Amino acid sequence: MSDNPEVKDFYDKTIDAFCKTFEIKDSVFHELASLELDEFRLHMVSGLSLGVVSFRAESWRLPYQKILSQKDFELYRSIAWVKSDDYWADEAGKLSVEFNYDLIAKGKRIERIFILRENVWASVGLKESIREQKSKGINVKIARESSIPPEEDLLHDLGIYGDRAVGYQHTDDRCRTIRFDLHFDKTQIEKAKGIFERLKMHTLKPSEVEAYLDSGAPKTK
Repeated sequence: MSDNPEVKDFYDKTIDAFCKTFEIKDSVFHELASLELDEFRLHMVSGLSLGVVSFRAESWRLPYQKILSQKDFELYRSIAWVKSDDYWADEAGKLSVEFNYDLIAKGKRIERIFILRENVWASVGLKESIREQKSKGINVKIARESSIPPEEDLLHDLGIYGDRAVGYQHTDDRCRTIRFDLHFDKTQIEKAKGIFERLKMHTLKPSEVEAYLDSGAPKTK
């Protein structure tokens, strides 16, 4: 067993309960317990042991705020893949945006690329939200989803928290969170940085962003 005291503590606290599970003599219980243990094993092998912590639905927002509240980072980079007007429209979303403004007030830098799907491209409410974020100090860039080559694998909703972690938000077409995967693996962090930099190549020019926010989409070249 590992000499790590945290490993020993976990082992001491769980091995007895684990063994007692197999002392219960009921075939249905054994079947159900096996399913639970298989899920736990899969979670350990394909998740925690690789530096990944997954959250369901909106439960990710507290750890998201916790990691961004640490003092050991200056830059938060974000890709917001907007598929509907519901993005950031609920109370939890609005609180997250306010939290971003708090970070700006504390001297943190935020760069955000919006990927806009065609059905929201002309949304007045969305443009107002982007304009507000820009006015509050967030470095805003905008990309049109239809202009991004699918083979480049750039369509993601993610946040890069300094050099510490990257979070991938998996959403449905109404932008409701299905799962949020938080990676602490350095390889995954560097991969996300590469996605962010390559996506910049497909964003509007600053003058086009202003034209879009003020009066709609820029003229097609």
